[in-house]
Amino acid sequence: MERATLVAKAALTAGAAGALEADISSLTGDYYLELNIYGLAAAAVAQIALQDTVDDFTANVVRWVKSVKGAITADAPIRLLLFSRDLPAVRAGTGSAELRFFVDSVSSGSVTIEAFIWAPDGQVTVA
Repeated sequence: MERATLVAKAALTAGAAGALEADISSLTGDYYLELNIYGLAAAAVAQIALQDTVDDFTANVVRWVKSVKGAITADAPIRLLLFSRDLPAVRAGTGSAELRFFVDSVSSGSVTIEAFIWAPDGQVTVA
């Protein structure tokens, strides 16, 4: 398995996508996603979505959503693992398929996240 970064640790506001998208068009094996949430103000609520596409995100499909409430700090982060068996609708192995995390909403300020995809060697490229 190799790890590729989907979101380098960053504070994102509502409507922000992770800076990187994973090309999953060659992905045929088992994989998992790691989402780390390092910061969210007290009482703030953030919703983070996993999206896939086959047209460079002109249109996308939400495949998973997580809502979290602060306070979340780097001293006590939230770590989530999403396995391919839990995401059967993701279009892995489909031509032009890509995957990304997207901050759907934040009630106040920003949410600090970091995300990775772990996949069989050579089956995922990130750009």
